[in-house]
Amino acid sequence: MAAPEITCDSCGRSWPVKRLVSLYEQQAIESCPCPACGAWTLCALSPEPTLPFRRPRRAAVEPGKRAG
Repeated sequence: MAAPEITCDSCGRSWPVKRLVSLYEQQAIESCPCPACGAWTLCALSPEPTLPFRRPRRAAVEPGKRAG
């Protein structure tokens, strides 16, 4: 699983963080300007857990045809 990070939607820079403790801490970070470009577009989110890719199953018999 990837670590949480702070990203700037304006310039695209990102910074890793050890952990986001609470919603209050997330809002405090997002209410600051970006140290790189000065825009007020910081976003502090924990990444969603990624699920392994699963190939969709194919039907044993094509629709409209009889088996056998």
